[in-house]
Amino acid sequence: MGRGGPEPGTPVARAVAAVAQAQTDPARALHIATEIADSRRSGPEARAVAQRASGLALAELHRPAEAMTALRRGARI
Repeated sequence: MGRGGPEPGTPVARAVAAVAQAQTDPARALHIATEIADSRRSGPEARAVAQRASGLALAELHRPAEAMTALRRGARI
């Protein structure tokens, strides 16, 4: 990650954007985060941030048990 944040278009940058979008459009954020978490191109940092985005989006969607699972999964990466 560079000084101004991750390189645009990278899995990490997309995951960071999904975190930012989790409150305003949780369904879209969850979709993006799931793609990143499941991609073979994503490194551990991107997968961890994607799990955080998933957890936040799932909480917004009133799915607390799934949210906690995603957050815990991200913390273990």
